[in-house]
Amino acid sequence: MKRWMRLSGLAWALACGLSACTASSTHMSGPCPPEAQPAPGASGAIENAATAKGAAASEGTADTAAIEAELEALHRRLVAAYASNDVATLEQLVAPDHIHNNVFGMLQDKEALLGDIRSGTLRFQSYDITSSRWFIEGDLAIVTGTLSAVAERAGKPVPVKAFRFTRIFRKRDGAWLEFLFHNTMIVTPPGAPPAPGAR
Repeated sequence: MKRWMRLSGLAWALACGLSACTASSTHMSGPCPPEAQPAPGASGAIENAATAKGAAASEGTADTAAIEAELEALHRRLVAAYASNDVATLEQLVAPDHIHNNVFGMLQDKEALLGDIRSGTLRFQSYDITSSRWFIEGDLAIVTGTLSAVAERAGKPVPVKAFRFTRIFRKRDGAWLEFLFHNTMIVTPPGAPPAPGAR
C-alpha cells in the first residue's frame, strides 16, 4: 500500500511538472498548483538591473582606458628621461624601493641605477619603445614589450640594440611610479631563425 502511494505521488508530481522533492510526500491531493508568475514589477526591476550592469561595464571600460592613457603618457616621459640621461626626471618617476634587473644580470636599486647614469658609467645614446602591451589591476600596472636602445656601460658599447622588457608601475599617494624593470637582450639562439628585431 505504501509503495502504491509513493508511486501515485510520483506520478502526480511528474504530471504537474513539480520537483522530485515534492513527490516524496506519501499523502497528496488536490489539483496541480498554478505555475509561478513573476511578482508585480519584477520585470521592470530585472530590466533596470540589466541596464545598470551594462552602464557599470561601460564605465569600467572607460576608466581603464583613461588609466592606460595616463600610464602611456608617463611611460613616454620615463623613456625620454632614460634616452637623455635625465637623472632629475628619473628621480621623480622612479620609486624609492625600485628594483632594476639589467641586461647583464645585475640587480640594482634606485640609488645604484641613478648613480651609474649620473657618473656616466651607464650612458644612453638612444632609447625607444618598439612595442608594448598593458595589464592593469588596481594600483599595479604592467607594461611589457620590446625596445631599441644604443647604450654604453663603463665606456664599452652594450653588444645588442634590441631588448624585451617588463616594467611594473605602482600607484602611491595618487601617483604612478616605476617600481620594477627587467630587461633581456634579444639574441638568436643556436640553430634558431633570427628573432624579430634582433641585430
